[in-house]
Amino acid sequence: AIEWKLQYAQAHDALCSLRSNLCAQTAILKYKDQNLCGQGANMGARNMLKAVEARIEATASTYKHAHKTLVVFAPE
Repeated sequence: AIEWKLQYAQAHDALCSLRSNLCAQTAILKYKDQNLCGQGANMGARNMLKAVEARIEATASTYKHAHKTLVVFAPE
């Protein structure tokens, strides 16, 4: 029972983090489209997007693992 609660909390935290990172990605893309021009500025924004995308992938992986564990330890 305690393992399920811990995995539930981890999954919840991962979803919150995923939402936050997706919002950040959207904001960066909108800012880039509306305000940036030139190779240097776009490269900086692209590097920032790569970092956010890496965090999104890591968080999604954490959520997937927590979800699989939740299914195994689901209370009956």
